[in-house]
Amino acid sequence: MANNYLQLSTMIENITPSEKEWIDENIEKFDKDFYYSKDDENFDEEDYSSAFQWVFEEEGTSLWIYGEEYANVESVADFMHAFLKENRPDGCLSFSWAETCSKLRLDNFHGGGYFITAKEAKFVSSFGFIDSEMTTFKAKNA
Repeated sequence: MANNYLQLSTMIENITPSEKEWIDENIEKFDKDFYYSKDDENFDEEDYSSAFQWVFEEEGTSLWIYGEEYANVESVADFMHAFLKENRPDGCLSFSWAETCSKLRLDNFHGGGYFITAKEAKFVSSFGFIDSEMTTFKAKNA
């Protein structure tokens, strides 16, 4: 049996006191990896898993966001997008991730990256890149 992992590690630096307050009030809204909110009557604690982990570093002036074994990259991107929209409308953030496997299973390794502004979040995945290139190659050589 093999274990699959999605790992990431990124930092938001130079956090102001008002940004820290916004993070404290909002980050848990994005740290959800389940279909129902905790207030929903259908919520089952066993169905809940954290979408990502986070901790304040450097006396609260940096936020480390990570996934040691698993992270939901869309949730991280959504959080960063909302953070920028509310706090740094002219800023940008980015992160990358790796998907690995504890055994050398074919095609069980890939990754990607996000580039995020207050207006949009763009991503690329290695599987998407390979698929696009394969489609182009086949069309040219048909």
